[in-house]
Amino acid sequence: MKRCPICETQYSDEAEYCLKCKTLLISQEEKHAQKQKPKINLKGLIIAIAATFAFIGLMMFLYRLLANAR
Repeated sequence: MKRCPICETQYSDEAEYCLKCKTLLISQEEKHAQKQKPKINLKGLIIAIAATFAFIGLMMFLYRLLANAR
């Protein structure tokens, strides 16, 4: 069963739009899927942070190396 999110009228699974208010209908499964929070890729986030710190460290090292060469 699909339900109109505006007027709460129930329709069959084949219906796409509410006949009363012309709103796009969503099924109960779609409604629950929309409420779920997206999962965060923790491994990728840690790798990105580590790579950023490594890059900043390398830039600081090169800056000091070039500053001492003068």
